[in-house]
Amino acid sequence: MLVICFVCFLSFVSAAQRVFPVINRMGCCSKRVSSRFSLLRPEFRPSFGPASPPSRASLFLLQWEWFRIYFESGIANIAGGDPEWRHFTAMDEYYQNGPLPTWIGWYLQHLPHWFHASTAFATLALELGLVWMLFLPRRWRILCFLIVTPWELGVILTANYTFLNYLVLTLGILLLDDRFLLCFFPSDGGNLSV
Repeated sequence: MLVICFVCFLSFVSAAQRVFPVINRMGCCSKRVSSRFSLLRPEFRPSFGPASPPSRASLFLLQWEWFRIYFESGIANIAGGDPEWRHFTAMDEYYQNGPLPTWIGWYLQHLPHWFHASTAFATLALELGLVWMLFLPRRWRILCFLIVTPWELGVILTANYTFLNYLVLTLGILLLDDRFLLCFFPSDGGNLSV
C-alpha cells in the first residue's frame, strides 16, 4: 500500500505541475507532504505536555520545512528568469493578478510604484536573507518570527493561496521556544490569583 500511495503522490505532483503553476513553482505539494511525515513519532499514540516533548529531529525537520518554503520561493523568483523580480516590478500587478485577490489587495493595488518596488525588494530580502535567522541563536529566531509573521498575515490578507500561507504561518510558531511562550501562557494551569 505504501508503494501505491507513493506512486499516486508522484503522479499527482507531476499532474499538478501543469494545472497549478504557482504552487508548482514553489514546490509546496511535496513540502506539505514532507511536513506531515516529519510529524510522525515512534509511538503509536503520542502523549502531550512536558512529559513527552517532541524529538529534536522532528522539531528540526519542521523548522527546516519552514525555511525551505521561504528560501525556495525566493530562489524560484530569481532563477525563474522573470525580469520583474530583478527590476522590482513584480508587485505592480500582483494584487490584481494574484490567486483569488481580496478586497484589501484592491486598495493596495492603487498605491504608488515606490510601495510596490519596496514590497518586491522586501519579499526577496525576507525569502533569501531573513529566513537564515532560523539558524542563529534564540533572540534572532524570535526577531525573525516577529518580522515574518506580520508579513505572512499581510500576504494572507491580500491574496488567497489556500493552505500554503496557513501552513507557513503555523510552522513559523516553531521559531519560538518554551521560555518565550511562557510569558504569554503561564505554566501554573491558568491560576490568576494574586
